[in-house]
Amino acid sequence: MKAEFRYRYVETMRSSGLDESGLIAGSPDVRIDVEAYPVLRRTPKGVWIRYALQEKFILDTAKKKFAHSTPELALESFIARKTRQIKLLESQMSKARRALQLAEDLWNER
Repeated sequence: MKAEFRYRYVETMRSSGLDESGLIAGSPDVRIDVEAYPVLRRTPKGVWIRYALQEKFILDTAKKKFAHSTPELALESFIARKTRQIKLLESQMSKARRALQLAEDLWNER
């Protein structure tokens, strides 16, 4: 029987190291890697995988799956996750900038 896997892309950051004075040299390097999780067993509705020393169920019909049947689908999911993350963070940044502006306006009115 051939081994079956589910795939998920994840981002990792690696330090650029320290310079001779012990300070961080440059910005961290961001990479994306595909992780493969072995399928432990199938059910009529999905599969069980090994994840972080535990078992995790992945529903076949779920719109947002933790891991996918092919690396291509996993990459598509990663792109969707990062797009959503960027939208959420941009929204938070906009609110923080507006709150800062209001606080500065109050400060200047004193």
